[in-house]
Amino acid sequence: MKNKPEKKFKAVDFMRQIREEMSKLYNTDKQRYFEEIRKAMADFKATRQQRV
Repeated sequence: MKNKPEKKFKAVDFMRQIREEMSKLYNTDKQRYFEEIRKAMADFKATRQQRV
């Protein structure tokens, strides 16, 4: 019996897209790039703290 996912979400394609977007941001605006990274890490840490 095969499990067919309803969505065609591909993690590898998603990561490639994000990496490409972040590379463009890094090349155009390094300050905003680092702000985005810091914000993402803060959000991640907050989510981890809520689960514990």
